[in-house]
Amino acid sequence: MKNILFISILSLISLNIYGQVWIDSGAVWHYDYSNIGYGGFYKYEYTKDTVIENQNCQIIAGTNYMFTYNQNNELVLLGQSELGNHYTFVSGDTVFYWNENENKFFTLFDFGAQIGDSWVISTNPNNYVVDPNNDNDTSRIEVISTGTVTINSNMYRFIKIKPTYGSTYGMEGTFVERFGNIDSTLAPFQSLFPSFYDYSGNIMAEWNMYNFKCFQDTSFSLYNPTNKDCEYYLTILGTKEEELNNIEYFPNPTEGKFTINNRNNEIITIILYDNIGKLLNTFEVAPMTKIEINISKYRKGLYFMKVDNGIIKSETIKIIKQ
Repeated sequence: MKNILFISILSLISLNIYGQVWIDSGAVWHYDYSNIGYGGFYKYEYTKDTVIENQNCQIIAGTNYMFTYNQNNELVLLGQSELGNHYTFVSGDTVFYWNENENKFFTLFDFGAQIGDSWVISTNPNNYVVDPNNDNDTSRIEVISTGTVTINSNMYRFIKIKPTYGSTYGMEGTFVERFGNIDSTLAPFQSLFPSFYDYSGNIMAEWNMYNFKCFQDTSFSLYNPTNKDCEYYLTILGTKEEELNNIEYFPNPTEGKFTINNRNNEIITIILYDNIGKLLNTFEVAPMTKIEINISKYRKGLYFMKVDNGIIKSETIKIIKQ
């Protein structure tokens, strides 16, 4: 009886040594991605709970923010799109996800798995076939490495996984209990959830290259291994738009002279055009200074002044000479 009790205590200790397996409320992930000609980030947020097949599940909503550079080498937001909802629940060491194409749960991560273990992640992902000679629709994940890692002063288990050969659905990389993928180098299929997979080994242009950026929830302080802004692109766009709002120009209309007041902490460039697009002059305005621009020698009419803060944003302003 004493031996049984001793073994039970050891079992409880081993089960709890690494803490919880999955997320708390308020969980937010950021994954950067890049492709040819565009890039951006995915943002996943644990929004609320629901019940699927008698399982209490977390709803994790994803949003794609896409950016590119225009012909003037200015970063612009192409748009944002919803990635849809993902549904997860945890049991023991295993996190399960709901595959909406097949209307069933599959194992997402098994943090109790050992090297060589595998599990089915999909049996027929929307009839997607990479190799027409392959009639095996079952996709599996294989564990190729295990271990522990210290994050925010706490120790967590990790598994390194990849799809098995022939899989047309999957994900790969290093996944840590408590929040998922932590790979900070760009590589395909390293997001939080599975996607269609090129098992042939050829990295084709249409595949995004992902890397982990940030994670936090109500009981897990921000984990940000790159120490870069989690929403860098949006932050920069917002900052630069605000900086353009800190530029004053007066009087307008003008009889020949007008003043540019740069209230920002960065140099701005003023490019002056006439109404048919001919370049007339270029000026630089130092931070927190004013300059006077004289267009007295030009005839009356409409002119255009392009204000550029030198990084990703510019604005064209109409100037009227009376």
